[in-house]
Amino acid sequence: MSAIWGSGSTDPALVVPPAEEPLTPEELVRLPFVLTERGESHRQDFDRALAEHNLGVTPIIETGSTEMLLRLALGGAGVALVPRFSASRDIARGALVTLSTTLALPAMAVQMLYREQKWVTPAMNAFMRDLRLAMQAVP
Repeated sequence: MSAIWGSGSTDPALVVPPAEEPLTPEELVRLPFVLTERGESHRQDFDRALAEHNLGVTPIIETGSTEMLLRLALGGAGVALVPRFSASRDIARGALVTLSTTLALPAMAVQMLYREQKWVTPAMNAFMRDLRLAMQAVP
């Protein structure tokens, strides 16, 4: 495979309905969480960052679906850890906010790969265009 379109970076976002002050890691772990399954990239880095403080969370729900995590957060089920660009529309309209915390969350790389020698369908072109635009819109 060839990396035809460059890679980008996105910060993970802890998203919740609007809240108040920056939380310490100790305060953060007392909140209800809806997260991806253990071992997925964002979750693994989040668990590692908490472990550096000898802390951990037990999510009330685990799912592999970012869309489901966003819906759960919008419904008030708990704090969701998702790529910021995934939540950008809900953040822009004020339905969700990025939770302010003193816990350092590492940035994650975002890449799109496809084979140069393969034909690119109109749908693939549209997807790549939309992804580029979404990544540019990330604050």
